[in-house]
Amino acid sequence: MLRQVSSMELMDSLKGFSISANGGVVLSEKSFIMQILPGTSGDYALLFNNGNVYILLPSNYGNVGPNPTLPSNIDLSNVTGTTRISEFTVFGGGVVCYGEDSIPPPWSPCACPCSPYVGIYNNSTDELNVMAIPGGSCDNANFTFAVNGNNNDLLLFGGGNYPPRSCECGTWCVTHRSSVTSVGIGGEPMAMGFTTIDVEDDDGNELWMYRMPGVRYGSGVLLLAQGANSSRLLLENINLSELYSNMNNKHTTLCTGEPYVKPNLQSVLADDFNCDAILFTWINDDQVYVAYHSVDSYVNVVSNGGFRLSLTKVPSTPFIKFIDGELYVAYNNDSEFTIKALNPYGGNLLSEVTVNGQGFIDVNGYAVVLEGLTPGSLIRVFKLGTDNEVSLVL
Repeated sequence: MLRQVSSMELMDSLKGFSISANGGVVLSEKSFIMQILPGTSGDYALLFNNGNVYILLPSNYGNVGPNPTLPSNIDLSNVTGTTRISEFTVFGGGVVCYGEDSIPPPWSPCACPCSPYVGIYNNSTDELNVMAIPGGSCDNANFTFAVNGNNNDLLLFGGGNYPPRSCECGTWCVTHRSSVTSVGIGGEPMAMGFTTIDVEDDDGNELWMYRMPGVRYGSGVLLLAQGANSSRLLLENINLSELYSNMNNKHTTLCTGEPYVKPNLQSVLADDFNCDAILFTWINDDQVYVAYHSVDSYVNVVSNGGFRLSLTKVPSTPFIKFIDGELYVAYNNDSEFTIKALNPYGGNLLSEVTVNGQGFIDVNGYAVVLEGLTPGSLIRVFKLGTDNEVSLVL
């Protein structure tokens, strides 16, 4: 199940910290993004490169040197969504825009409590650009997912929760109109078109879309949402032509107060959804499948065709990824990290491994395990796959 591809020593102290339920994403065998819980509250999105630790901030915030002092219980940045599209790994979240002397003032009056950012990593050229989304997030609507657009572009989505508050923005979509192949470190800001998406659908459902992914489907984009103040998992559709029509020369920034694009309810997928874990969605045989954590601590799979299957019970908030036809469920339990590979359509366990340390799995098919949180502790990066030989000491 696991094949070790690299190892490195941690150069900074993360003692007293832990890996967030948001996890992270591996960019290369020596570089990954990870969100940590710095104590009992707060969030940091960190870039690990050859064992050195960097605070992840958009380029317009200025450079931060390696291995900075990380105070406890401070909310600075997070990783609320990751997507793999062709040769690009797209990830993002939000960064705080007030309350810290080292952070510049917000570039929009409605950029509180945080502003969204997106990172685009070119897996072919090893280039990374991390950029702020102009205009602020209004309602903590951090980046959640990306899909291919119609015009050789990327559509980037952020998700907020009902009710809309400042500037009545709620949730958003941004198009990356410049050539995505030219994005690199220090590159020019993205050429963008903007639109906002309503946090109430055409059936009157009030929607929570924070950290909720989506997928390109035919001529539209299918969005997942939680029914406000409920455990219902909803499948919503946005028509791409409506998105583009709303973007064309109508918006130059988020939080414009312009009319929303309204989601169309497709189906109620589940009524036992637990939003503590980021769920995962994919398409197989023209059906949309979703793997999620339930209120009774199971990882379940459902589809818009009526399929439903309970796979495995977990003792803590899981990481859930669908990779090469297999569903991976991983979780931290005290000082151990467990990964299970399962058949998402039959429910049978394909393989399972438990290692010492804390870890996460990612959308690119990797597992990262930190054997300790003090300087000199070993960080191991593994490639997932039931065909891989287990090459580690258990």
